[in-house]
Amino acid sequence: METVLALDPHHADALNYLGYSYAERGIKMEQALSLTKQAVALKPDNGYYVDSLGWAFYKSGQFNEALIEIKRAVALVGDDPVIYEHLGEIYAKQQKLSEARRPGSIRSSWIPPTTSSFSDFANKDLMILQAKIVFNRRSAAYQRRYSQSNPLSSSFSSA
Repeated sequence: METVLALDPHHADALNYLGYSYAERGIKMEQALSLTKQAVALKPDNGYYVDSLGWAFYKSGQFNEALIEIKRAVALVGDDPVIYEHLGEIYAKQQKLSEARRPGSIRSSWIPPTTSSFSDFANKDLMILQAKIVFNRRSAAYQRRYSQSNPLSSSFSSA
């Protein structure tokens, strides 16, 4: 992606992809924020880019800014499990677990209502199954998300 940006520093997909990748791995956080901000500046109505910016804020510890951007991403994209996962993570980090469990949040399907539910084996098995379902949905959503928004993804898969 650095090569793409060297050739075209205003390539919004490359800016977003690289910024989100850095943020997800927790590296080069200042650069992750800068790259995702640039992508959003180029395409402010792209909810996936807004989500990337929110996630970069979250990973850099700026939770209030993260919440603002992720809520905006939800409004722009609608029903995307990855964005709802990010929203749930932010609410959980802010100790707003009732918000994280709110209907529509992917995390709501597997955050236990109380820690006492862990003592019930049947409930634990159900939670594990729900977590696996959420993981599979997230994996599929990531694949759809980057194959649709990244025109370079087809060139990487064929190489």
